[in-house]
Amino acid sequence: MNTNRVAKLELQVRRQQKLNWILGLFIIGIAGLGLTQPMLEHIVVRALTIVDENGIPRIMLSTEPDAKSFRASIQHFDAEGNPKMWQGTEGDIMSTTYYDNDGEMRQSNGVHGEQKGTWYSFFDDNKVIAEMSWIFGGDEFPRIVLGHGQIIGVEKILMFNQEMDVRILLDANHNGEPDIHLMDEDGVSRVIIGADGHGASGVTLYDETQELRWSAFTDGLTSGVSHYDKNGKERCTIVVLEDKSTFFSINDQDEAFDILMGSVEDQILFSVDGEEGKNLHTKVPEISEMVNE
Repeated sequence: MNTNRVAKLELQVRRQQKLNWILGLFIIGIAGLGLTQPMLEHIVVRALTIVDENGIPRIMLSTEPDAKSFRASIQHFDAEGNPKMWQGTEGDIMSTTYYDNDGEMRQSNGVHGEQKGTWYSFFDDNKVIAEMSWIFGGDEFPRIVLGHGQIIGVEKILMFNQEMDVRILLDANHNGEPDIHLMDEDGVSRVIIGADGHGASGVTLYDETQELRWSAFTDGLTSGVSHYDKNGKERCTIVVLEDKSTFFSINDQDEAFDILMGSVEDQILFSVDGEEGKNLHTKVPEISEMVNE
């Protein structure tokens, strides 16, 4: 009787061991399945930090609620833990900020909820050294602000007023002839400052009909200033030549010399063009007479 009980007990033990072995294989299979297929559809956390093999945070996703605005961001860090990039939202602002090797903020760009797009470049102590901004759909125009620096590669710049009329034109064409045009509200160039590709430069003034009224020029050897009447005729001119000779002329309406004065080396030149036997006018005319003429 006792022998039968022992035999039955040994049989039950063997069955239990076999069952445990099968259950173990089943658990291992489930665990292996879990390593190859995700068991969760999503994870809900307030912050997530990814570290490197040294335990240094390299990427951090977080939300930071406070009394003023709610921030959600992703940050990147270098191997020393210094911030390299911040990207996220703060209130109605979405922006990206970049840092240098010392963790100093150097560049930032973003979009405001007011439809404002901005780009900033920073100097020391987070001081803005360059800015470019634009408000979409507003009355303001794009703005570029440079604390100091250079604009390289631009061939033409147009500057407008509030009515979108071109008022200033800067043109640096491929022929080596840069020009600056100051224009009136009708688009007429009233002042032109320019230079050609041969060492000459000058300034010209025009009236509202785009008629030339005044010009000054130099080519490195000769320089001169000329005045013109309403018909574009050259009426008064001063010229200094390479050999230091100087001339001053007053011309009639046909641009012919009426009076010519000058100095050539050690000689003085004075010439008056008039009919023979006629006397020169020595009377100073009244202002009213000049206006009536």
